[in-house]
Amino acid sequence: MAKAASESIMAPDKMKPLLALSKREPVQAAIGLTVDGEGIILLDKRAKPRKVMSMLRGDAGKAGLKLNAATLRFGRAEVDTDYDATMVRFFINKEAPGNMRIKLVEVVKKIAYQKVEFNVDPALEEDTEEEDVASGGEASATAPVTAAPSEAARPAPAGGPAPRVAPPPPPAPPALDGAVLMGQLRDLIGRIPAAAGDDASRKAALSALAGAAGAGLKSGDLAAAAEAIGKLRAALAAPAASPGTAPASDGARIADAAAGGTAGAVAYGKARLIWISTRKKVIGDIDKVMEGLRAGYADEDLGDDLAVQFKSQVEPILTSLDESLADALDDAINQTDAAKRAAKVAEARAIVGRYQSYLAGEPLIAWLDENPFVPVSIAATLSNTLQALSAAIR
Repeated sequence: MAKAASESIMAPDKMKPLLALSKREPVQAAIGLTVDGEGIILLDKRAKPRKVMSMLRGDAGKAGLKLNAATLRFGRAEVDTDYDATMVRFFINKEAPGNMRIKLVEVVKKIAYQKVEFNVDPALEEDTEEEDVASGGEASATAPVTAAPSEAARPAPAGGPAPRVAPPPPPAPPALDGAVLMGQLRDLIGRIPAAAGDDASRKAALSALAGAAGAGLKSGDLAAAAEAIGKLRAALAAPAASPGTAPASDGARIADAAAGGTAGAVAYGKARLIWISTRKKVIGDIDKVMEGLRAGYADEDLGDDLAVQFKSQVEPILTSLDESLADALDDAINQTDAAKRAAKVAEARAIVGRYQSYLAGEPLIAWLDENPFVPVSIAATLSNTLQALSAAIR
């Protein structure tokens, strides 16, 4: 039988004495989930909490485990026998994802504990121990949006554990993370030679986008860096021009398409159906995440309330990626006047550009892809579709 992920990080016989020690004094801890959703815990009685998280990343790399970087947390662990002798209490730097508590209960049950409690201690963020993200572990992800309820630190009640506090609303979209952006940029730069081939102008254009992203990172303007990275990713996905073919201006392409009569109408009809289908898939993927969230909290009677909050938070995505493109293309299809059709095509292209800019600058979409409940790839779906539509709507 394959060894459990938690045992690859810290075997029960190693964890048990440290938790026994925590009854007298807290021990440092790092926790998280693998990409397969298995809970993992690493304890240490000497290293600083942030260093323990770096150790966790390194151990996971050596064990061949892929971590869900958005779930990693660091802090301390303790068993307070006056509070609840069957419970392991974690005091961590950020709120934990919703299904992590259940997954860590599975780990601590191997050493006779039955419960896990999370308490957020913002002071842990002041830990200055430098993380060694280059030592084989994963670079930290952007600070995640979680719809997880956290249990605020509270004094031990006289008659047993305090009642559960009400869950907070889902926090704001995550802040940009320079380390994550740098990793994305390095990956994209590595793809430039193959994408450009012998096309010197294409290589120069891609390199310019990479340079803009690098400049943003160097200056600390992470928003500008993220925008440039999004444009570079889209440019790399675009098909290269055929050899010997000079690119036409947008105006010339629109005029040619408008003069094409039924040929242009067929292309616009296909583009319209592609966008309608893509938008339907995105809605379906968001619904999957919401249902995963609901199921993750069903046992705590919180699923429905959190699902409502989640739905209101993601609604701006569908409002921004609306049906106006399909409407503009429908007008272009039905327009017989060449000049008026050209205007509608130009409007449709502008809408595609607006969608692409929104996609590049909306971090909540990246969190949806990294959610701990169900696997989705919304960003890739939108990026690939919009790039194809940009090439097709001419």
